[in-house]
Parts: sequence; structure tokens; C-alpha cells
Amino acid sequence: LFGVYASALENSHQIMAFSEVPLIRETGMQEALGQFDLVTFVEGRTSRLDEPTSSTLQTGQIGRFIEDRTEGEIGVRKQFRTGTEVALSNRISTLDNNSEFTSPNPQTASEVVVSVTQPLLAGGGYSYNTTRLKVAKLDSKMAAAEYLRQLETYLLEVNRAYWGVYLSRAGYLQKRSLVERTEAIVSQL
Repeated sequence: LFGVYASALENSHQIMAFSEVPLIRETGMQEALGQFDLVTFVEGRTSRLDEPTSSTLQTGQIGRFIEDRTEGEIGVRKQFRTGTEVALSNRISTLDNNSEFTSPNPQTASEVVVSVTQPLLAGGGYSYNTTRLKVAKLDSKMAAAEYLRQLETYLLEVNRAYWGVYLSRAGYLQKRSLVERTEAIVSQL
């Protein structure tokens, strides 16, 4: 009987399909943990301003004020389970315009920025931020329990089929034995 169970489990495509579901659901836990991974980021902005001037106070001459500004930021950030987000980045900016009052022109600035953000309401707190992880763990456990239920149901069907074949075989052997005895009695008569 154990050989029948082993063979059924090894060769059943249905069991193979059932066994994939808990593995798929476990990826939800990894996905939920992914929100707490270290993330690298790059951000950039560029702008161009071209406007007429009506005063010499802006550019030193009347005409048009033209300014090109480029800003970029590169860094890493990490969110913790309490909701705190810590970021370390380097901001670089350049400024180029036609004003006589900008010295030196063009200008470039760079600054290292460390920022710590702790939300107080939405997104704050350990329980709030680990909810997705808890739901993913429950989902994974439910998938494992469902797999066991499906496995037990399948093995119960295999068991019923085995004992059905056993019963049919026993009935066949008894009928064959009765036929042989009847033939022996008929030949004696």
C-alpha cells in the first residue's frame, strides 16, 4: 500500500500542480520584505527660464533674462519597520544665466544630504508597516494548509481506488474458487 502511495505522489501531475501554490505564496513574503531593502536612486531636473526684463536690476541690462538650471541627486535610502526612512545622497546643481550680478557664472554647487523622515500618522508605526508581511505569512500558511488538504483528499481517492481494486480482486478470486469447486462437483456427478 505504501508503494501505491509513493507511486501516486511521484507520478501525479495534479500533486505537482498543488505543490507549486505554497511556493508561489511564499514569494509574497519576500515581496513584503522588499519594502525594507536598501534602494539606490538617481533624480534629475533641468529648467530653462527665458523672460523679458523691464528693469536693469535683474540682468544689468534691459532685454531678456535667460537662466539654465540643472539639479541632480544620487543616493541610497532605506525604510525601517517603524516607518522611519533614512536617506544619504549627494545633490549637485548648476546655474548659468546672463545676469551681470551672478558671480561666478556659471555656478556649480554640491552638498551631501542626510535625511531622516518619521511619519507620525499615515505610514507610521511598527504594526502598520509590518501588516503586509503578516498578511503574506498568513497567506503562505493558508496555502500550505490548502496543499495538505488537497494532498489528503488525493491520497484518500487513491486509497479508495486501491481498496476498490482489492475488493474486486477478492470477489473475482472467490468466484473463480466457486467455479472450480462447482466444476469438481459436476465432474463427480
